[in-house]
Amino acid sequence: MVDVPFINFAFPATGAPTNRTLPQRLSERVNVKDWGAVGNGSTDDTAAIQAAIDFCINTNKGGEVFFPAVSVGYKISTLTVGSNSIDCGVRLTGVGPAGTILLGTGTTIISGRGRTYDCLESVEFMDVAGGTFGIKLTRQNSSVICCQATIDASSPNVHYIVNCGRAASVNNPPWSVSPPPGPAVGSIGVAIGSGVVTGCKYAYYDVAYAISGRGVACFGNAAEDDNTGFRVGWGPAGETPAIGCSLTSNQTERTATAIDWYNATSCFGAGNVLTGTTGVPQPEMTLAATNGMTWAAGTATVNCSRAHNLGANGTKRVLVLLTNEMVAAGVSTWIPPSAMSSGGLVLCTITSTTAFTYALAAQPSAWNNTGIGIWTLPLLYGMRFRKVYGCAFTGADVGINVAKATFDLDYDGQADHLNNTAFGLTGGYGFMPPSAGKNLAGWQFKDCNSTGISLEPQTTTAKTVVTNPNALMLVANLPGKSGVTQPLIETTEYNVIDSTVAALNNFGVEVVGGGGNHVKVRWNGSIWAISG
Repeated sequence: MVDVPFINFAFPATGAPTNRTLPQRLSERVNVKDWGAVGNGSTDDTAAIQAAIDFCINTNKGGEVFFPAVSVGYKISTLTVGSNSIDCGVRLTGVGPAGTILLGTGTTIISGRGRTYDCLESVEFMDVAGGTFGIKLTRQNSSVICCQATIDASSPNVHYIVNCGRAASVNNPPWSVSPPPGPAVGSIGVAIGSGVVTGCKYAYYDVAYAISGRGVACFGNAAEDDNTGFRVGWGPAGETPAIGCSLTSNQTERTATAIDWYNATSCFGAGNVLTGTTGVPQPEMTLAATNGMTWAAGTATVNCSRAHNLGANGTKRVLVLLTNEMVAAGVSTWIPPSAMSSGGLVLCTITSTTAFTYALAAQPSAWNNTGIGIWTLPLLYGMRFRKVYGCAFTGADVGINVAKATFDLDYDGQADHLNNTAFGLTGGYGFMPPSAGKNLAGWQFKDCNSTGISLEPQTTTAKTVVTNPNALMLVANLPGKSGVTQPLIETTEYNVIDSTVAALNNFGVEVVGGGGNHVKVRWNGSIWAISG
């Protein structure tokens, strides 16, 4: 009997004609453990894994680099998946986010790192922790699938982000220090500049989804506990226009601003579900041990155990009383009746660094729960519209409870709107009109309304929040008037509220402002004529 070294033993695969050795077969799928990676969370595996990636590029001319499951994680700084001489696609794959974990310490953990050819074709089934972004894509048609990671796919090439997500750590210092609790300022869950984002969920980010570039389709995703759920016209470097992008069938929960149309042209939003009652994150403020709650002459006073960081004396803020806790504690008479039906929203007045008051008409029961957590910060907006041009919005389920407005058309005076359509937008806390009336001409509203208005006084130059956006247009704000940038388009119609004459018996008459009649007007090519 002759011994044959196993590494030199060649044999065919079942049904195949060619003999090959086992090492030849194994080398086709590069395993990082074959290159010395340990994955114990303490040994630096950077060099071993980088060697495996370089072999896949230089010898195999692309293919798969496999990361087996490990008990703790592969400790690395950064990994470069790129080449200055070979253009090939490399796939990094694991067994799943629970088993394959990369513990990175660099700014961007996995990327092409500026090489002539970015060879990173896909990252699949792993958890990439650390860095401002865990993964950066620039290769055409590259993807991240089933990963726990922050992702920068903001390049103009097409990328696919599927079934990914991450929950960031939350800044939670005492309320008396700055910044207050919440997601890290500037943090982004996923940024995409072209392609598709679907089936993802990101929580505790400043912006969960940053959408820019051309033709992004963002659908079927979730954002929870973020400062902003979806911002269209934004990227890692800040404001970046979005053109021809769609935002459909997404869901938000407890995001301070659910959807922010920051700089959008020819974009589309439909079928998004916006929910939530309390703000981000949801820290509870406990009360002072003595006289935590007091009442006198229709006013309840809240005395906090530490500085609340809510603003100067006299500031009016909407806060959320934790109705479930107070009901459970048997002190629900301290909740204003209006708050019981509005998610606990109450307008409060700051009276000191540790106290605030709110109106409570009826004398409540005796307060005997001094340590109970009683309030949180509110959510702010359902949708905000800053720079929007030629966009269409329809069919949003806006059940969100907000302090400022369900729909903000002013954006702190920054609004610039042209040729937009809104159909069937409804909510409970009103529309904040643009402070520059000329922007109203940039909208056609159909079946849009609100069942109520917000509680918090507005600090911008915007008009008071209203329930009906159609009941705002003045004759001076029509296209063709001084300062109005919306172009004149024949047969376009608007509702104006200051006509000098009523519609009856005046059809076809040129409309003149300065009165109090509500009429419909149409541009007939020469004048704005009363049409209804």
